[in-house]
Amino acid sequence: MATVVDRPKPARRLPPGQQRPERQRNPRLIGTVYLLAPLFATLASVFAVAAAVVAIALNVGSGPAPPATGAASLVPANALLYLNISTDSTRPSVQQAIARVRRLPGTRPLVAALTGRLDALLSGSGASAVDFATGVRPWLGPEVAFAVLNTPGSAAGTLIALDVTNRTRARAFLFAHGATPAGSDRGVQLLREPSGTTLAFLGHYLVLGQPASVAAAIDVAGGRAHSLSASAGYQQAAAGEPAGRVIDFYAPAAGIRRALVPSQGLLGALGAVLDQPALSAVTVAVSPAAGGFSARVHSELAGAASTSAPQFAPSLAAALPAGTMMLLDARNLRGAAARLLAAAARLGIAGRAPALLSRLGAALVSEGVNLRRFFSIFGPESALAIVPGLDGSAPAPVLVGRSPDPAVALNELSALEAPLTQAFTPPSSGGVVPEVGAATLGRATVSELTLAPGFQLDWAVSHRLVVVSTSPGAVAAVISHGASLSGERAYKTAVEGLPSQVTSLVFFDLGPLLRLGSRSGFLSGTTFGALRPELPQIRTIALATTTGESETTTQLHLQIR
Repeated sequence: MATVVDRPKPARRLPPGQQRPERQRNPRLIGTVYLLAPLFATLASVFAVAAAVVAIALNVGSGPAPPATGAASLVPANALLYLNISTDSTRPSVQQAIARVRRLPGTRPLVAALTGRLDALLSGSGASAVDFATGVRPWLGPEVAFAVLNTPGSAAGTLIALDVTNRTRARAFLFAHGATPAGSDRGVQLLREPSGTTLAFLGHYLVLGQPASVAAAIDVAGGRAHSLSASAGYQQAAAGEPAGRVIDFYAPAAGIRRALVPSQGLLGALGAVLDQPALSAVTVAVSPAAGGFSARVHSELAGAASTSAPQFAPSLAAALPAGTMMLLDARNLRGAAARLLAAAARLGIAGRAPALLSRLGAALVSEGVNLRRFFSIFGPESALAIVPGLDGSAPAPVLVGRSPDPAVALNELSALEAPLTQAFTPPSSGGVVPEVGAATLGRATVSELTLAPGFQLDWAVSHRLVVVSTSPGAVAAVISHGASLSGERAYKTAVEGLPSQVTSLVFFDLGPLLRLGSRSGFLSGTTFGALRPELPQIRTIALATTTGESETTTQLHLQIR
């Protein structure tokens, strides 16, 4: 992952008469948001949509400059969601984002859809067709912003702010496409389109939306209401964003929980991933990086509310065989896995696995199994991975760790046999009685507990490694492997530049993972199916998370082919 160097940010451009707030900086940049398996689908979509919006904007130029961010000075401080996209043709980051997103299939129709939507908003329904390149681009400035406002009722208000470089041309465009004068609000002239959308020029910005949304922006511009840019919560959450970013996203906890979590599909999954106890606000900054894109996801927590684990240097990639297609290496694996399953369920990914695992855990607890003690046998660092089976057997998930006491680990695993047998004993009317056995595969002796037709648990403790799986071939592959995941070029490239001390590390080799998911049916959800054609162009995803008492940060790197 390429290192992004923070550069001094230029002064934000504010509407006339508004005081510039002093930006508060938080020097600590530690924390975590568990962006797990479904995030490769969510972020692939977000990157494609957002970078495509950049691609519609402008000609490519040059010049190392941070993005313009002044539109936040027109947005009410209590906005639920805020998205800012850099459309500055002089920024190398915009050029790089355009070049990389064009390598993703489906970009052309997506760009056409986005420009068409913007055309419709600016020209009003029923107006003549608009050529974005000749009608809008000549007066569109270096930023476009979208906000969901905290308005009463079930339908939140929306506000769009477009930076305008030539107001005369912009006004001529609007009047030519049906806009008419609609009075004024506090001395600001209003325009209205045939569709009912209200517009107003505030400084060098054109704002549009519902009448109440535009009125709120006018109040903010006039100093009668607080702006998002002056909000301490926004400033603190946005501190430390990389200068090379092309997308800024901000949401307070209320926005995540009110606008995202209740949603279906991608937005609901993203809300499930970002939400966490005591959340105050989240920012996401997306930047082009070597071979793809990087993202910085930063969450501010209310007070010392984090349940963070100590940071560590991830080491279990060296204990996994080459060809491992997924790795989640963490201090708090139970918490990370819970987020993984919650987000996967929102996307329709993983089939019935989340429900089955939940039932299995409940059954074990009901049989007196202490799950906390069970997970302790894997040591302070443990990993969930999908590995290729030994000698060509099918890939399967494994749970692996370095045991502080192998003898205790063996006893704890053996003690699971009775409660598992009891939990899976079929009714007296018939069925398969759970059986215990052992097999030697490669250099590994694998214990087996067959619980039901097609379902068994397998485990081994060897060289201080504790490995549990649903496949004896996967257990043996971990114990007996030669080449390791940590030595593979794709893995090393994916994690390059990520922090060396983390609280969790995630890696996806997307090609093999997609093929496995398609064969197994785990990746058959409707929402995921809509993204499926785009995902083969993504090579790998890696992210590292660190946690602190009052903030979390995840650094993500996505490589495209």
